[in-house]
Amino acid sequence: MSRATLILTDVRPATVDPGSIGGDMVDLVIGDDEILAVTPAGRARALHPEAPTEDGRGLLALPGFINAHAHVDKSWWGRDWVSYGGEATTQGRIAHERAHRDELGIPSVEAAEAVLREFLRHGTTATRSHADVDLGIGLKAVENVLAAAVNLDGAVEVEIVAFPQDGVIRRPGVVRLLEQAVGLGVQNIGGLDPAGIDRDPVAQLNALFDIVDRTGVGLDIHLHDPNELGVFQLELIIDRTIAVGAHGRVNIAHG
Repeated sequence: MSRATLILTDVRPATVDPGSIGGDMVDLVIGDDEILAVTPAGRARALHPEAPTEDGRGLLALPGFINAHAHVDKSWWGRDWVSYGGEATTQGRIAHERAHRDELGIPSVEAAEAVLREFLRHGTTATRSHADVDLGIGLKAVENVLAAAVNLDGAVEVEIVAFPQDGVIRRPGVVRLLEQAVGLGVQNIGGLDPAGIDRDPVAQLNALFDIVDRTGVGLDIHLHDPNELGVFQLELIIDRTIAVGAHGRVNIAHG
């Protein structure tokens, strides 16, 4: 068994009983990155006298939260408020962001790290974050998020989606950037409105699923197109997921 590195005393553990928010008071014996033991309150110190202690003050002990959809590469957290601006359409917002991101200092390692630290302060210890990949910034956003995660020394587990927000097929060279992002170690690639943005859902999905099939990464697609057009694309995504055996690796965000 690993050596105890911290004892968290007097906490209420989360329970599976929906009628109770916490059980009897306990001590948590922690060894590096895992809970080694749960003891009745007051007993852990005697069992591990060498370990430092932290008073849990009777608070509820929960597993770390998961933020399953974030964009930590380009947040303005901690800065003056800036509206997303532009026309009130997906394309309008994309264009406005691209026009102003340099003056706003995004993407940057500092911006990504600020958001991850705020996640951690509120108990989020894992996140799936999209990081923009386009012809203007290349792989800079992916590299920044990777660096920010390293700076936090694993306190927040970061799963990256290389996100082609400005389009895939309509921007020749983006498919190659997505492949290079996989080479950097990202776990997923993204997509965006194959019909509404690229105007060619078959071509976009064929290109994305080809990477998924060849490399084994996951796919996380932003889909804003509504109604029958959205359903049509859902069916295309399902068909390709089955065809390449990507069950459990494909997600649709904003659907």
